Amino acid sequence: MLIFSMPLKRKLIVCADDFGIDHAICTGIVYGHTQGIITSTALLMNAPFTGFAIELSKDAPDLEVGLHLSIVEGYCLSGQLSKSLLDPENYFSQRPCLHRNWKQFLKKFCLGQISMLELEREFRMQIEAFLTEIGPIPFLNSTQHLHCLPPIGKLVVSLCQEYGIKNIRLPKSIDRGARLNSRKIQAELLQSLSRRLRKKTSLRAPDLAFGFTNAGALTRDLILGFLPQIQENEVAEIMAHPGHDSATLRELLPQSYGTYNWSGELAALVDPEIKLKMSELGIELATFSTCASFETGPAGLSQDMHPKLSPIKSRNFDFQR
Repeated sequence: MLIFSMPLKRKLIVCADDFGIDHAICTGIVYGHTQGIITSTALLMNAPFTGFAIELSKDAPDLEVGLHLSIVEGYCLSGQLSKSLLDPENYFSQRPCLHRNWKQFLKKFCLGQISMLELEREFRMQIEAFLTEIGPIPFLNSTQHLHCLPPIGKLVVSLCQEYGIKNIRLPKSIDRGARLNSRKIQAELLQSLSRRLRKKTSLRAPDLAFGFTNAGALTRDLILGFLPQIQENEVAEIMAHPGHDSATLRELLPQSYGTYNWSGELAALVDPEIKLKMSELGIELATFSTCASFETGPAGLSQDMHPKLSPIKSRNFDFQR
């Protein structure tokens, strides 16, 4: 059970993913924070508008910014050094890019064609870029939740411990009460992998996550239906993808974002009825940093669980401003 400083509290983190991927997404996320219930956002360090997102966040000091570790979608910061991670097409600005979508990556991963050494190098570069540009990382998640995959999960948890990242997205329950469909089946699998990994680590993670089965299609009614499912002394997270509409992303990454309704999610997250319902249920908005009482596993993973690369030296990262 979770232990809170105050009994019988329900806490909700509202995390907007993909900060930095597009100008319209960045501005929409900040609007959803200032006008709605977004408390946190996960920043891509390898996206066309990473620099813009960093500058934008300076005008929203209460918006918690964590790392959206990019396993697919975005520039490959390690470039040609990591050939197994590269998409055949440089779909962003003619720079070497990571695989365009999770299905492409997962196929190569299952065939043993992804180098874990190259993946570690890429992860380290993204982590150190964040540390250089922003500072300590309050929480971490990943594109398409691929950090839950073994052995990627072991690598990510070990890096979190090495770099002092204390919070991670590893929910015990995903979309509680959702109807059974193909996305719900995927959620059940992801939930199983997440539960298995969180038993082996001392990193903190919310109990419940909502938004997977309706990714890109969250509505006010869906959120209103979810809120009563947060139990006493439970920390929940809404995994959201708000923003203003982006024709660019629909064109460049159609398999991932072809049907996303960013503006619809943004409208839901700024709807005043959501805050009224939260007040009625006694649900408090929170961030990963303020939820210092997450349930934790029995022990941290060993620092020697994966091969080591040479430490990455400080460098200048090429972000669009």
